[in-house]
Amino acid sequence: MNIQSLSIVVPSGKRCWNNCPFCVSRMHCENYGEYVIKDNEIPAGYMNRMQFVRDEGCNAMVITGDTEPQQNMRFIENLLAANLKLRTPFYNISLQTTGSGIERQDITRMAAFGLTTISFSISSFDPVRNAEIIGMPENKFRDFYEVQEWAIKEHLVTRASINLTSEFNAMHPLGYFVWAQENGFDQITFRKIYASGNNPQSDWIKEHLFREEKYHAIEEYVKREGTPIMRLPFGFIKYSVHGISTVIDGDCMSKDSIDEMKYAILRPNGHLYSRWDDTGSLIF
Repeated sequence: MNIQSLSIVVPSGKRCWNNCPFCVSRMHCENYGEYVIKDNEIPAGYMNRMQFVRDEGCNAMVITGDTEPQQNMRFIENLLAANLKLRTPFYNISLQTTGSGIERQDITRMAAFGLTTISFSISSFDPVRNAEIIGMPENKFRDFYEVQEWAIKEHLVTRASINLTSEFNAMHPLGYFVWAQENGFDQITFRKIYASGNNPQSDWIKEHLFREEKYHAIEEYVKREGTPIMRLPFGFIKYSVHGISTVIDGDCMSKDSIDEMKYAILRPNGHLYSRWDDTGSLIF
C-alpha cells in the first residue's frame, strides 16, 4: 500500500476563524460521528492507527483540520508528544495553515515538539488581499510573510501551497519562482482547486477559475526548466525549479486513482479514511 501522507484532522468543535470561499469542509458535510478525543488527550486506538500508517512506510504527517488547526494548540502539542511515543515515530511533520491567529510562541512550541514544515495556503501574494479572499477576521489577521519569518527562525521548511484561482491568471510561470526566491520559500505546491456538486463553494470556484491554458503553461514550464528529483508515492513528480522544490497537485482530493492511496486521513472520531469526502472510504 502506497500512502503519501497521514493527514490528521485536528478536532475543534468550533467554527473556523476563516471563511474560505472554496473550503472543501463546507462543500461536503458528511457525518463522521462523535469525537473520541476527550480533553485533547490522545487515546491508544488513535495512536494504533498512526502506527499502522507508519508501518506501511509512510513518514509524512500533515496536521490540518476542518478549521485552522492552530485553533486547538493543546491537541497539536499532545499529538506531537504522542508521536514520539510510537514504536517508529513520524519525522516529516507539517502544519497546513493560512497563518490566521497563529502566535510566535505557537511556532516555537510546535518546532520544539518535532514540527519540520509549515505549508502556507496562499490565495494571493498580497497578505491583505489574501485575508480578504479567505474571509480572515480582522482580530485574527496575520501577515503570512511575518509568520514565515518566525518559522525560518525556528529552522522550519516553508512551503507555499498556491491555490490556483483567477487571482493568478496574469502570472507568468517564472513569476512564481522569482517570488518564492525573493521571499525565502523553500517549496511550492501548485494546487488545482477542487469543485464538486451544487453548493456556494463550487459556484465561487467556477466564477474564479484559473484558466486551463495557464495551468498547462505551469506544467510545461516546470518540465522544461526543472530537474526531476523523485516520484512521490502517489505518482506526482517533484522537481527542482530554480532551486525551489516544486510539485503540481492536480488531484488534491485524490479522485484519479483506485489502485493506490494518496492520503490516510485520521479524523477526530478515531477512524482512518482514504478519501476526504466519502465516509465509505473507511479503512478501520
